[in-house]
Amino acid sequence: MHHGHISAIHLLIALALAFSTQVRALDHAIAQAPLDKFDKLQDYNYALLHAALVTSEAKFGGFKLERSLQVMQRDRQFTQVEKGKSLTILVSPPKKEWRNKLLRVPFPIQRGVSGYRLFFVMEQNKNILASIKNLEELKMIPTGSNASWSTTSILRDHGFNVVTSQGYKTLFDMLAKGRFATLGRGLNEIPIELRLFSKEFPSLTFDEHIVLYTFLPNYYYVSPDQPQLATRLEFGLKALHASGELDRLFNIYYGHQMKRFDISSRRKFVIENTNLEAGMYEHDKPYLLNF
Repeated sequence: MHHGHISAIHLLIALALAFSTQVRALDHAIAQAPLDKFDKLQDYNYALLHAALVTSEAKFGGFKLERSLQVMQRDRQFTQVEKGKSLTILVSPPKKEWRNKLLRVPFPIQRGVSGYRLFFVMEQNKNILASIKNLEELKMIPTGSNASWSTTSILRDHGFNVVTSQGYKTLFDMLAKGRFATLGRGLNEIPIELRLFSKEFPSLTFDEHIVLYTFLPNYYYVSPDQPQLATRLEFGLKALHASGELDRLFNIYYGHQMKRFDISSRRKFVIENTNLEAGMYEHDKPYLLNF
């Protein structure tokens, strides 16, 4: 065999090895699917995830991003991300039982906006919160929540009268049927859901009198066997924040819609987020919105 052929074969083998190593090194992110056809709340999370992966490409290399094939409630998402096969990343506020089991990317991706909690009500209950003077009165009003949301345990820890459901749209069905009087949602969630669900529930509206605040950061949680993906996302998110791109994305999805909800004129009640670890607020403060 000629030396030229040997060199060519060696070159091909070297290229093949380099290519296979490169393929193996691709960061593979499998993000959660929307809960159902009404769930538009994942759109921003997915767009931001893609932007963070793109902006970190020069430093961390290529990536593959897709959505999970199965729809899962949050607690099931957690168990799947822990396994790291059908799902490798999810979005959630902190939950006590998840500590040290998943890799939390320490950047509040929605800038803490969902901590400003407003309440859906039906038209006939439009003023049910108008005369609420203190937290004790607010706690007595039956309020709805999803059983696997972190806010459910916060409300229960503070003695709220919480009625739970396993479903997402089911909560709006239950509100319409009077199973509870209010449904608390984040300032960023209320306008999206009002637009979606008022088609089926024309009497759906929102309380205009109070805001319940708890520091409620949403984070990306990553499979424990993908530490580089967690490091990469933190780098990408900070870069997007520094460049102003994160603000631009946030405003596209949420900014213009939130203006109709006048936070400053509402009576404000504050409760502690019992799911948080010490130091989270101080760490996140530079990235949070203020009203």
